[in-house]
Amino acid sequence: MTGVQTCALPISLPERLKNQVAFMDNNPEVVLLGTAYYEIDEYGKVIGNKRFPTTDEHLRKVLIKYNPFLHASIIVTRPALYKVGLYDEGILKAQDYDLWFRLANVGKIANLPEYLMKRRYEKENISIAHENEQLKWAINARKIAIKKRYYSPSNYIHLIRPFIVLLMPIFLRKIIRKYILKNRMYG
Repeated sequence: MTGVQTCALPISLPERLKNQVAFMDNNPEVVLLGTAYYEIDEYGKVIGNKRFPTTDEHLRKVLIKYNPFLHASIIVTRPALYKVGLYDEGILKAQDYDLWFRLANVGKIANLPEYLMKRRYEKENISIAHENEQLKWAINARKIAIKKRYYSPSNYIHLIRPFIVLLMPIFLRKIIRKYILKNRMYG
């Protein structure tokens, strides 16, 4: 045994739920809440971090451009889920992204700025191992949000970037991803 942890499951820091519940108690209009997170390697060493926008206004602006939530960090109110339903079983990938659009339509969304999760960065992560499928379904989720009038038709422009990424060779994406990760660590 080498001491390498092979489990790719995200790790919740001890204060995460307490901090999120306190925020939700103080902000009853918020229906969806995530957190910032540390990226760790297979040994558990922090290799980067990710902090998303925190306010409802800012999150609504970026939600159509990219998914600003770490799925594992999310807590959602039960009444909001009753209103919008659960994951759409017709969407094979990026079901969470579609759900975030629907939840944002019935209440406010937020992220805590604190790093309350650790996400293991591995090539087996669904978002990396099935990146092309994820991109196609994320584009679809954006289209659905625009068709449902959560966003104006002018937001179709935000489908261009993920479509270009989809056309880009995977080896080039890996180089760019490695560069971005390196700059997050040292930039």
